Amino acid sequence: MRWRIARASVPGTSHTEQGLSCQDRCRGGVATTACGTRLLITVAADGAGSAEFGGDGAHLAVTTVTHWCKTTLLQRPPLLDESVGFECLRAVRQRLLLFASEEGLAPRELACTLLVAIVAPGAALLAQIGDGGIVVECDGQFSIPLWPQEGEFANSTYFATDDDADSHWRVVRLDKSVQGVAMFTDGIQRLALDFARHGVHTPFFEPLFAGLRGATDDDSSTLDEAMRQMLDSSAINERTDDDKTLVLAALRP
Repeated sequence: MRWRIARASVPGTSHTEQGLSCQDRCRGGVATTACGTRLLITVAADGAGSAEFGGDGAHLAVTTVTHWCKTTLLQRPPLLDESVGFECLRAVRQRLLLFASEEGLAPRELACTLLVAIVAPGAALLAQIGDGGIVVECDGQFSIPLWPQEGEFANSTYFATDDDADSHWRVVRLDKSVQGVAMFTDGIQRLALDFARHGVHTPFFEPLFAGLRGATDDDSSTLDEAMRQMLDSSAINERTDDDKTLVLAALRP
């Protein structure tokens, strides 16, 4: 599989006005397993606004998933079942809790959401705790297998550092060919999703995927900068003042 990927995390205008940094983190890339299977791996995390070190938690979560994939997942056949998703979450929680202990912090101060997508030929594994979402494209149709999670109270959600994170960690396996993946934090979920119909706002994604597939430059830094500019445009900032992350991956034609 030959994937073209663009990704960016940009601070929301409300954070910029307060002199705060972006609390979102993301990564995306293609790696090859020991048996030669190529996997698309994308991950994003959003540090909780109420957590003093939420951005650090998001950074640790994203880098831990990347490290776990390289040292564990890629060393075996890509059996993308539910147990793989929970193994990934355990690795993230161990890293977050260890860091909190070493720094004398309450784990809640590193609170972050987490989204993970691993795509192999003919199958995909999606996992999530918290808000934001993962949209997949299969045969030209967009769907969101896992809906953004809402917490017990208004404007709240669940985090990887929660004591009961296992019970809110959602994992789904897709036994189909995935041609596109879009992963985003809650800063743009109101633009990306149709909440009235509980589905995907297709007009948001169609031009993005068409533009990515039609790009003539395969330089990842160029694609990432184009994504950053789009997320930081007035058209987006007029509709959301939160931090924004979008990872877009499309199979090349």
